[in-house]
Order: sequence, then C-alpha cells, then structure tokens
Amino acid sequence: MLDQKSRVSTSLVWGVRPGRKSASQKTFVCFGVPRGGTSAIGGVMRKLGIFMGHEVPNNHEDKDMVGRPNPQRLETIKKRDAEHDVWGWKDPNAANYLPFLAPRLRNPHYVIVTRDIVATTKGHMRWHSRQAKSAVADVAVQQQRNVMFSLYCDAPVMMVSYEKAILHPKSLLAEMVEFVGCDYPQDDEWVVEFLAPGVYKDV
Repeated sequence: MLDQKSRVSTSLVWGVRPGRKSASQKTFVCFGVPRGGTSAIGGVMRKLGIFMGHEVPNNHEDKDMVGRPNPQRLETIKKRDAEHDVWGWKDPNAANYLPFLAPRLRNPHYVIVTRDIVATTKGHMRWHSRQAKSAVADVAVQQQRNVMFSLYCDAPVMMVSYEKAILHPKSLLAEMVEFVGCDYPQDDEWVVEFLAPGVYKDV
C-alpha cells in the first residue's frame, strides 16, 4: 500500500457525510462519456468486490441497466436492493436518466470519470467513424451534463481523472477504497496492469 507521501491525487471527492460513509447499504453508479475511461474505473470497482451485474462482459456494463427503459431499470433496482447491500452499475450515459432514477436509489454514490476531450473525441472518430466537429460537440454536452448533475445530486461524488488514474494506478486504488469504504487489497500489483491502456480487461 502506498504511503500518504507517495500518493498523487487522481480525483475530487465531495458530498461524503459520516452517516453515508459508514452506512452498510450503498448503490454506486459509474458514468462519464463513451470512450472516456469508464470501463477501466468500473472494472476497478468490480475488482474491489462491488456487485455490478450478472455475466458482465469486459466493458463492465450490466445488461439489465444499460440501454433499458426506466421502468425495467426500476425493477432491476428493486431486485438488486433485495439481493445486495452494496451494488452498482456502470453506464457511460447514466447521467441522461439519473435525474429520474436518483430519488429511487438507496444511498447513491456517484463515480464520474473524466477524460481529455480531444482523446475522447478521437475515440469516437476511431471506433464510431464520426467526424470531429459533431463528435466533440456531443462529448462536450455530455461532460457538461455530468458536471451539472454532480453539483445538484446531493450525494457523495468521486470525480476521477482517467489520465491521472492510468499514470498513478495505486493512488487511484487508494482513493477508490476510501470512497467505497472497503479494505485495501493485500495485493495491489494487479491494478497497474488492469489500468494499463490498450484493451478491455476481464474481472
């Protein structure tokens, strides 16, 4: 485990209150922008033991939450609450529907992943054959939507810099452990490889 002097901050955290932090029941939502690093950070959350869906692929998206209508999401939330004290899901676009779901979440905690707008836009151009102008416009709008939600959600927020996380993976891990409220893993070497860019990683 990194000592405090060796840590480099990779995130901003606000809204954490003693009662919320110590509560045994929490719901985590990891979101950001598509091609913006949410798979890497969502995968770390799963590695720390947070249940984030059944038969989740290596992009760590729960098929029962992502791309579903809100009534179906509400049914999944009820089921997950009954089965797990702590659970969550990862969806880059979650801010688009969280204003509707948030009042129905049990002790929500939000992990918002940010990435350089140029790098994110280039991901859209490479993987979705988009033009730069339209892609950067969509990325900027989604980033603004995420920030505005975070300011008014009245819940704990951890805003992660993807760039800083991949440069300082053990620092990210230490900060995530504190936010999630779990024990720091005895072996932390896995996070270096897990956050190395290139390909999606299985859990």
